[in-house]
Amino acid sequence: MLVSTPAADEQEPARCLELDDPLLTITIDAVVTLRGELDCSVEDDVTRRFAVAAESADNIEIDAREVTFFDAAGVRAFLLSKQHARDHGVGVTFRFARPGPVDRVLDLVGLVHQF
Repeated sequence: MLVSTPAADEQEPARCLELDDPLLTITIDAVVTLRGELDCSVEDDVTRRFAVAAESADNIEIDAREVTFFDAAGVRAFLLSKQHARDHGVGVTFRFARPGPVDRVLDLVGLVHQF
């Protein structure tokens, strides 16, 4: 964006200042914390809330260390969240307790190394 500055005198033409600063980068990091049971009763809500976070963040961390129950719906929520992040150019990382319910289920389905 260019902005004109007032001229010092009438004979000097107006100068333009470049407001785009290549030295300034603003990134937004978000943390989505999950607690309790991640099953089919909350899968849509988790996926929807993650999508909202992905609309305004550059990087998202999903912290699932306090998840006490994790099943196929949780796996699906993780996969959908990861895909949504990839589709929107958002970085995403997952944190979960090892050993723990998330670790155990992801290991059973062969996806523990995907997260």
